[in-house]
Amino acid sequence: MDLLFWIKVVVTVVLVIFGANWVFGVLYLNSNRDFTSVALSQQSNVGSVRKENETAHYRNFLIPLGFPLITGLSLSLKYKIRNGNFGDVWKAIMEVSSGNFMQFRNDDKRYSLSAVNGMALHILETQFPEDTKKVGIVGPASCLQGFVIALASMMGSVKTSCQPNFLSSVPRTRDDDLDVLVIESWSAYRMLNGSDQWYKLVIVLENGTIDDMPSNVKTWDQLIENYKEIAEFDYVPPEDNSDDTKLWAYTTSAWNATTSFTQGCLVSGIASFVQNFPTGHELSSKDHLTVVSRLGESSLAIHLWHKAFAVLLHGGSLSFLGETIALSDLKNTSLLFIEPNDLMKILQQMKISSSSIMKRVGFAWATTLLSEGVFSKLGQYSSPSINNLRCVFLAEFVRDAQLVSSFPKSMPKFKPKASKQLFTSETLNFARAHLGARIVVELYCSSIIMSPLCQTNFYDYRVLPGSVTSTFFCYGPLATNLEGKMVKTVENPQFDITKRQGLLCVRGFSIGKPVEADRLKNAMLLSEEIGGGEGWMPLAGLYGIWGHDGCLYIYK
Repeated sequence: MDLLFWIKVVVTVVLVIFGANWVFGVLYLNSNRDFTSVALSQQSNVGSVRKENETAHYRNFLIPLGFPLITGLSLSLKYKIRNGNFGDVWKAIMEVSSGNFMQFRNDDKRYSLSAVNGMALHILETQFPEDTKKVGIVGPASCLQGFVIALASMMGSVKTSCQPNFLSSVPRTRDDDLDVLVIESWSAYRMLNGSDQWYKLVIVLENGTIDDMPSNVKTWDQLIENYKEIAEFDYVPPEDNSDDTKLWAYTTSAWNATTSFTQGCLVSGIASFVQNFPTGHELSSKDHLTVVSRLGESSLAIHLWHKAFAVLLHGGSLSFLGETIALSDLKNTSLLFIEPNDLMKILQQMKISSSSIMKRVGFAWATTLLSEGVFSKLGQYSSPSINNLRCVFLAEFVRDAQLVSSFPKSMPKFKPKASKQLFTSETLNFARAHLGARIVVELYCSSIIMSPLCQTNFYDYRVLPGSVTSTFFCYGPLATNLEGKMVKTVENPQFDITKRQGLLCVRGFSIGKPVEADRLKNAMLLSEEIGGGEGWMPLAGLYGIWGHDGCLYIYK
């Protein structure tokens, strides 16, 4: 009798456990998953193999085969559809700017868009010399002065003939097209050693003056004197649609390579960023984008504008933070654009050990659910500063952007490097659980491609096995304004093109054009000889594999 009783107990317990597991797995998890396993395994649309020694063409699953990549904003001009340009974007931003604001690094004041717009128009119309071509900006875009001057020169890209040139440092050689130079301080001005005469106007952002100040030198205060707030931006596109093809900006790298970007690069980047938000999580006027540290510096500023303008275009707000980051600085932030080291600083400020037992249990439960594809805020750290945070854009950069932008005639041999990724798929879920926010990892190629090369899916919380993370960095599918393929190279026969391995080549609408004649010639030769022509740009030194899930995996 006792034995029969215990058998019944054991059978009952087993049935209850299996029943509970079935209810949890089939009913709860399947009904609450953000993304199905089928969708996660098919994140790219794959075309057919067209040529020998190359893979099929891959593009983001949001762009069906046979359809064009994201080219712009699809605006109407009479009976035509046009991509748009900066003028269209800023005009629309000002039309929805009644309630949003901007806040800059080391400045507690909130600036209305009417004030920022008024300053920029005042500088463009009254301060820039006549027939200004390029405005060289060494000062950071994360400060009021740098942002407004960059904005003024962007207005000039459709109204006059000038464009911003984001510089990593003060030029050492003369550029006849660089008419205006913007520098941060008087100490930087003294180091010009007479080269200030190369420019029609030198703008010093630091307050104060010096004795015997030359007539071509102005301070920030002189620049905006008597400006007025203006709540609108007048722009009417020409009927021939010529503004859409004009240059928008330049960027000059630390290795002195200059790349130009058209209006199309800007609007395709904006449209691609907007499209990546899934249904139910779209941008809105409640959003507040915060750009952190180096990402607001002049050397990397080219990568922030598409996000900044997209948020402002929806009536959202924009702010910048410096290198010193406190958790309290994120108050009101809903979207965070940040690098891995800076995100780690924020996580280290969260005193997890002092959390209550219930909160720690909630964190463990949230992490478990994430590994099953279910997002939850149960483990969110108790701080009002991150209550509004909903998505973090984690910016990573191609390891050797200088090599990529030099367009070498022969490809380097692949050498595994002992580089570590600060955030693996496992630690990303740790961060998601504590922040109570999604995290999208983005890969950028500095000074060549304006918007992300690729980015992980908004709903991708997978924990990859150690065998994958020890060999590859996973960066998700390509951006919606790019498509890619792998090609075989003579220098690296170990990569088997039939197994989707090789050198990454991309083409699309966010790629800049080399300004120097020798770099442009090298880029065209490289495209023809290795990329197969047709606009393909090989990314020298970037070897990877297309996963079965359609994601790009880069060899470490």
